[in-house]
Amino acid sequence: MVQALEALRHGHVREVPEDATHVVISIEGAWAIEVSGLLQGGTHTIGEALETLCTAADEFEGILAGMIAAARETGLPTVVCTLVPARYVKPAQHRVASTALAIFNDRVVRRAFAAKLPIVDLRMVCDEDGDYASETLLSRAGVRKAANVIRAALYEVSRSVERTRVYF
Repeated sequence: MVQALEALRHGHVREVPEDATHVVISIEGAWAIEVSGLLQGGTHTIGEALETLCTAADEFEGILAGMIAAARETGLPTVVCTLVPARYVKPAQHRVASTALAIFNDRVVRRAFAAKLPIVDLRMVCDEDGDYASETLLSRAGVRKAANVIRAALYEVSRSVERTRVYF
């Protein structure tokens, strides 16, 4: 497992275990937004807010690029997952987080396509209220749905030529 938190803390990605058979790159959306501090900061202009968002997305993309590079070096079948959106109760908070995640997910999709890796679009998989245990955490049912699509994608990727394809 390649862990984003390790990459953030140490500035690099730890090695993929030798006994790994597949690689799944998945970063929790709420974690990515919370670590960036985007929703807590204040700005005076829309331009400042967009610049803050772009800086956070750039840092996130750097971590993601390192994770993809580490996975590619293994030669193992690999899929990249989009970030799962939070389900905030307050409409304004939900809209802000969803907008920020859209920019982060754009980086995920672009990096996966550049690396010719398949994408599991968790935004499409976990799309029901029952998929969430709380505003930011998936329920057992949501995790099961995500795991089933990831497993199916890995099975197919293991048996076919590498190319970018979206699974949901």
